[in-house]
Amino acid sequence: MRIALINENSQAAKNSLIEAALKKVVEAHPYLSVSFEKAENGDIVAVKNRTASVIIPIKNEEPQMEELVRPFDLLSKEPLYRCCLFDHENGKYLFLDTHHIISDGASISILLEDINHAYDGKEVAGETYTGFDRAVDEEKMRSTARYEAAKSWYDSIYKGCDAVTLPLYEKTDSKETIAIDNRSGSIPADRVRDFCSENNVTPNAFFTAAFGFALKAYTGSECAIFATIYNGRIDPRLERSVSMFVKTLPVMLTADPEETVLSYIEGRQSYLVN
Repeated sequence: MRIALINENSQAAKNSLIEAALKKVVEAHPYLSVSFEKAENGDIVAVKNRTASVIIPIKNEEPQMEELVRPFDLLSKEPLYRCCLFDHENGKYLFLDTHHIISDGASISILLEDINHAYDGKEVAGETYTGFDRAVDEEKMRSTARYEAAKSWYDSIYKGCDAVTLPLYEKTDSKETIAIDNRSGSIPADRVRDFCSENNVTPNAFFTAAFGFALKAYTGSECAIFATIYNGRIDPRLERSVSMFVKTLPVMLTADPEETVLSYIEGRQSYLVN
């Protein structure tokens, strides 16, 4: 991710302010400094690294894509984020790159907001509930009755379901035929928003239902099985936390031929909420 810096007055002083701001932000969000190690049993485990130093190089050159876009070595114990200032006559840039294992989309927004606050001299509050805390709590949850009940519910939903949802391929040596139908079209986004608002359903439920219905037709299946995601921040303590909280949610959708479109969407919304 690159952020262009404008206003070249006292650039050296500005570079110093940006560097100090970045250090404050890294200190405020402990999971940025996590390192990963291989345990004796072969598992990869996260390790707190509070003493990690924040190094932000300043380069008097233009950023080059081949230099910026580089893979991270997960077990090298090097930081899983990169910050660099580029101070060049053709442009002033701040480059920030984070490994997806330590950040998600919401985390990037939090980081950018906190960098701006720190640069403006505002206080950047440290996290009170971190990605480390969440990981420990989730591990404890795996031994609770609530977790077992949720696992049993999902097992009952998908019991007997065929996991193959790819379409059949046409074979020239077979007498079987596949019906082919091409459809195209578009509607204004405002119509979708209005429909959802008028019927008290979310756009997420609307498009999940539409995708499930299309997948059923595409695969010729009685039900559609796929995965969707949510941000995993249902705990309000995670509102300002930086880590990877996104979860994958398995979804199975069926439709009754007599069911109305609205009823179908409402059913999908109820499924996603539960």
